[in-house]
Amino acid sequence: MVVAREAIAPKLTSRCKMLQSVLFQCVSTSVPYLDNISLDDRFVDLDFDSLRFIQLVVQLENVLGIEFEDEKLNPALFERVGDLLAYLEILAAEAPTESMQ
Repeated sequence: MVVAREAIAPKLTSRCKMLQSVLFQCVSTSVPYLDNISLDDRFVDLDFDSLRFIQLVVQLENVLGIEFEDEKLNPALFERVGDLLAYLEILAAEAPTESMQ
């Protein structure tokens, strides 16, 4: 059983890195005037309003092949970039493998 966990752990880590990379790319597209984006950045500090947030969600859905739950379309639920990454990790874990490629 330990062997199986060790085999799965690198896959989860690479998926998390991929999600973070895609998220940063999509955020950068929305705010191209910023040099660096971190998981600790607050969306309000990145000049995200509700429209820009929904545009980000649509972009993430298209790129990753996932779908946000309607209840999660509220930007107030995601104060920081890291909060959104955590939700993407949940969606990715629930998504069929082929949709995440």
